Amino acid sequence: MPIEQLLLLVGAIVLAVLGLLALFGLARTAARGSSDPEIVAPQPLVALDGGRFDEHLGEAALIDGLLPPARSDRGRELLLVGLAIAAVTLLVALTGGVRSPFVVVYFLIVAVAALASEDVAPSLLSALAPSAYLLLAAAVAAGDGSDVAAMTWAVSDAAALGSLAYITTVSGRRQRRAREAALLLARFDPLTRLYTRTYLYSSIQGEIARSSRTGRGFCLLMLDVDDLKTVNDTYGHPIGDRVIRAVTEVIRGSTRQSDMAARYGGDEFVIVLPETGSEGAFTVATKLRADIAALAVRVGTRTIRTSVSVGLVRHPEDGATLEQLLVSVDAAMYASKRRGKDRITSPS
Repeated sequence: MPIEQLLLLVGAIVLAVLGLLALFGLARTAARGSSDPEIVAPQPLVALDGGRFDEHLGEAALIDGLLPPARSDRGRELLLVGLAIAAVTLLVALTGGVRSPFVVVYFLIVAVAALASEDVAPSLLSALAPSAYLLLAAAVAAGDGSDVAAMTWAVSDAAALGSLAYITTVSGRRQRRAREAALLLARFDPLTRLYTRTYLYSSIQGEIARSSRTGRGFCLLMLDVDDLKTVNDTYGHPIGDRVIRAVTEVIRGSTRQSDMAARYGGDEFVIVLPETGSEGAFTVATKLRADIAALAVRVGTRTIRTSVSVGLVRHPEDGATLEQLLVSVDAAMYASKRRGKDRITSPS
């Protein structure tokens, strides 16, 4: 084999490897940025005139209000796409130009860039840069009369690259939004915008692990809205939902940013108070109980008042595991119910 052909073969192999490495790096970068999207804290409900809360929060409004901001590193993605295009362009130039069998790698770059990136810039770069090169190469070839048909090949490839970029960008964006919406529904309760029971479990497990490392305990509060069934039977479930939302707003205003509140059941809430002693947790519970008792939900000319029965437990004194803590706090809350409601009970 002549030395020129050997050098050409080695150069083509090196450029192909560089292009594949750049593509792999782009996919890894996008995967790190989207494997666990950041879920921002839900915004509080807005009280309307007369103490009412906005009930017209459809699924679209909920998702749009909670969607996380893009976390992709735009500069790194553009750099990786540019490196991949440069490597493949040199490879195409060395192996026949417009008619090179490696033109197909451009389509792979477009697909990866569009599906992996949350930003449209890498997708545009991956489609426009190869198209510009192919059209320029075809114009040069057609200009000197050596290959008039090359322009037809280049135009077809450029059109196909643009179409692929558009289709994969739209498809990738829809897939990401669907995934983010599913994560939101799994983590946040649609009515209250508090965390769900499933997410609560993982949060408590994390606090147990942190407590084991640091030696500092934490507390749990369980709140049950008193006589909500009576409200539902008398005024209907929409009014009962308004009461739950009003209680939710009190919970938001009475807890710290480091605390975690979740809707545990229909009318039950659990609040995790990290690195908080029994006295501090009792102070929080007392404020919650008093503020909820002061609520007034107006329905026409009538006013609905409510209260909560609260259970308070501390880790590890009242339970070392998730199951033990939930059993203890549930028993403490029901003890408050039996003692007359609108009170706080702790087994400690």
